Amino acid sequence: VSTQSTGIDVGEDAPRTVISGLRHFVPEDQLRDALVAVVCNLKPANMRGIKSQGMLLCASDKDHKTVEVLRIPKGSKPGERITGESFSEAPDAQLNPKK
Repeated sequence: VSTQSTGIDVGEDAPRTVISGLRHFVPEDQLRDALVAVVCNLKPANMRGIKSQGMLLCASDKDHKTVEVLRIPKGSKPGERITGESFSEAPDAQLNPKK
């Protein structure tokens, strides 16, 4: 199995279940208690029979042989919005909702 299920604290009442295809790239112990970036305004998707409620942001090399999770600076709090200096708008409630 190439996927793994992770409960991630994103500052809500309960952790979000996020399914990722990182099992072969990032050991689970490196994700435990790590501050990571999660896209939360995606429509939940069923993956291998489990509803994934977000996407863990990662970067890879050109050959997709090395994958690293985007880490957030120490001192950040779960649920804080990640933004750039030139972005002041509120995020979409859900990206690409079906109409």
